[in-house]
Amino acid sequence: MNNLLSSVKVFNLSALKFLLIIMVPSFVFAYFQFSSLFFGLVLVFAFIFLTSKKINVKFSMNFIFTSLILICYSFIAVGMGGDFFKVFSSAFILCVMIFLLVSSLKKLDYEVNSTLINSISVIYYLFLALGFLALLIKFPYGGYSFRHGSVFPFAEYSHFAIAFCFFALLYQLACKSNKGIIHCLPTFILGVAFPNLTTIIVGVLQLFIIRTKYKLLIFILSAFIIFPIIYFFMQDYVLSRLVFNEENRNLSNLVYLQGAETALNSLLSTYGLGLGFQNIGAQEPGYFTELIRTVTNGEDLNRLDGGFLAAKIISEFGLLGVFFCIFVIVNFFKVCKIVWFYDYPNRFLFLLYAASSGQIMIELFVRGYGYFSPGFIIFLALYFLRSKILSL
Repeated sequence: MNNLLSSVKVFNLSALKFLLIIMVPSFVFAYFQFSSLFFGLVLVFAFIFLTSKKINVKFSMNFIFTSLILICYSFIAVGMGGDFFKVFSSAFILCVMIFLLVSSLKKLDYEVNSTLINSISVIYYLFLALGFLALLIKFPYGGYSFRHGSVFPFAEYSHFAIAFCFFALLYQLACKSNKGIIHCLPTFILGVAFPNLTTIIVGVLQLFIIRTKYKLLIFILSAFIIFPIIYFFMQDYVLSRLVFNEENRNLSNLVYLQGAETALNSLLSTYGLGLGFQNIGAQEPGYFTELIRTVTNGEDLNRLDGGFLAAKIISEFGLLGVFFCIFVIVNFFKVCKIVWFYDYPNRFLFLLYAASSGQIMIELFVRGYGYFSPGFIIFLALYFLRSKILSL
């Protein structure tokens, strides 16, 4: 009985922590109109530190190795003209955040129970409610009053989609559900109603991890039924997002092309070494950066975050960044294989890792906001527990 109460208590605190990590940075970012999620994350991790009864100070070899790489690339950034204080303070704070989260995650290695499933369900339906509520009313205070596509507490539809992805996949995995096609329908509806391509991709991910022997048939039927319906309702929007060329002056597309161009130019100009940690934007502006300036009357967009995380990582870490992106892809399909073909571990840590492995794919290749993002920090923290998680 005491063990059961202890598990419930730990989960309740853990649920609060995950909600805080996901929601508070976005609220601080949007309401106070900061340039990144950094300040909100600092507040959340200060809370985690103050509420932690015991912090495990044992460092894994993976964590030490990653920290050394970060230090090396911080020196590279400074050597290429980066600001010493900004680079090294960012590296230090990022390591502290990951370390604190790893310490907290170690306490979550317990069996999934009905209380846990109910709690995840509440969070999942809370996100759906926030999404549909945003179609009816907008939060009119602070920086939200200047934003057209916000979903409280998130500043943009894409930010909402990235956060929702984590809990949507977590919910589907916790329930061990084979009804992915039903669970993804509200996501597709939101994606069409917003409209927002990132949200639609979240729905595709939900379909992708469906647990049934008919998953391939369901995916093919969806491709011929659901996707044409989506295209019918948002044809102009889809074309503006999926046609990547210089003639398409959609700013989201130009930002994406700018990120890809920056990554390629950085690889070539540094012979695969990279620009160094937090040093993207230090290179000369490329063609698409100049094109964005023409469209926006001289304004720079997303030069410091690349538009999507892979662009930033490859630009700053060179070939090492390319290998990291390949690892994330391989890891995602390895997790999918476990979910598809095996009776995967009924442990909270595995569910978190599987959901995070899906979410990070979106941040890497679709829409991201740099290293100081909840999704990236959660994924790295879980990565350092990977050997333990996959041996459950």
